[in-house]
Amino acid sequence: MDTTYDTPVTIAAEARKAIRAAFPGLKFSLTGTRGTGYGWLRLSWTDGPTDKQMREVTQPFDVKLGGHAHINASRKVSPAAERWARDQIAAHPGRWDQPHDFGGDYYAVQACLAVADLTEVAL
Repeated sequence: MDTTYDTPVTIAAEARKAIRAAFPGLKFSLTGTRGTGYGWLRLSWTDGPTDKQMREVTQPFDVKLGGHAHINASRKVSPAAERWARDQIAAHPGRWDQPHDFGGDYYAVQACLAVADLTEVAL
C-alpha cells in the first residue's frame, strides 16, 4: 500500500489560500522551519482577527501536519490597537477589570484585545 503525505510546503500553500479567503486584505507571514523543527509553520499577523478566529481557519492544516500544534500562531498588536483597547476600557468601566491587576491596566488591555476582532475596527 502506497501512502502519500502532504509536505509542509504544500500545506503552507493551502493554508495561505485559506487565510486569504477568510481574511481578505490581512497582511500575514506564514513561514516554514528547517532542521530539527522541520514541518513546523510560523504564522504571524498584526491586529486583524483574534487568535481563536485564526485557529478556526488553520486547524485543518494542523491535522495534516500530524495534529500536534505544528502551526505556531502569534498575533501582534499595534500601538493604535492598544489605544483603541484603552478607549474601550474607558468607555466601559468595570467590564475589563482583572483580579490582581498589578500591571495597571496592562491585563485589562490584554483581555480586551484577546476577544477583539480588529478586522472591522478603523485604527
